[in-house]
Amino acid sequence: MIHADTMGDRASCLISELNQTEIDRQFRSKVQGLLNLEQALHGKVTDFYLLQSSLSTVVGGVGFAAYAAANCFLDSFAQSRHESVPWLSVNWDACRVDQPGEEATTGQALIDLAMTPAEVWEVTQRILSRPDLPQVIVSPTPLSLRIQQSIAPPAAKTYDRPQVSTDYVAPRNNIEQTVATTMQDLLGIEAIGIYDNFFELGGHSLLAIQAVSRLRETFQVELPMRDFLFESPTVAGIAKIISENKAMNESAQQNQQDIADLLNQIEVMDQVNESVNTPVNTQKGEN
Repeated sequence: MIHADTMGDRASCLISELNQTEIDRQFRSKVQGLLNLEQALHGKVTDFYLLQSSLSTVVGGVGFAAYAAANCFLDSFAQSRHESVPWLSVNWDACRVDQPGEEATTGQALIDLAMTPAEVWEVTQRILSRPDLPQVIVSPTPLSLRIQQSIAPPAAKTYDRPQVSTDYVAPRNNIEQTVATTMQDLLGIEAIGIYDNFFELGGHSLLAIQAVSRLRETFQVELPMRDFLFESPTVAGIAKIISENKAMNESAQQNQQDIADLLNQIEVMDQVNESVNTPVNTQKGEN
């Protein structure tokens, strides 16, 4: 039996934004879901239980508080149940859902460090060959580096723009300027160009979560974490997504207003027609 549930973009939430609803969502899928599965499958699974946990239980981070806690439950549960039937909990780092081509790797995005489906399957086979291990931590990069990144304090001072593979291009509009300022504050870099890569500048996934959270709050739009981490980790790329989402939101709001106006017009017309068609009672006076 293999159990995973909440993973990826749905896992991130800053501590400052945690509420009971978000905590319940994280715990319902990981904790209550596992308890329900164990009860339903008790005595029916004879080979193994494989729980898909997360590296967040080891490296921590302000963006994965409830998620890390829920996965800690998986790890502890596997330890407590590892008896006659093997219970295995795997603490995965970032994983891809597609198999990249050779030309897809740039070395500048988090996705380049994520494990490919082929690598995940190879690791899974090795883990299943060791049923005596109730918990296995999996990281494609040095674990000490990941831990250090997670506990590094925010930048206390501003540094000059480092040498990177792109030339500096200044923000062209207010959205790009806001995105650039957010990245500069988090990375402690004086000037970030619109084509500079967030990860090449020294950013990592935990700082990216904070950046996305700030930008969501500032612009009141949905900004998928995957776009920042994997697809568009630049000021220009993120600003484009924000602009498109703002336009979609404004269009949707305008459509709702148009529908509301139309319904109001129909209601007024109905009232007018009802008034016109209502017969008027008259009484003739007697002579």
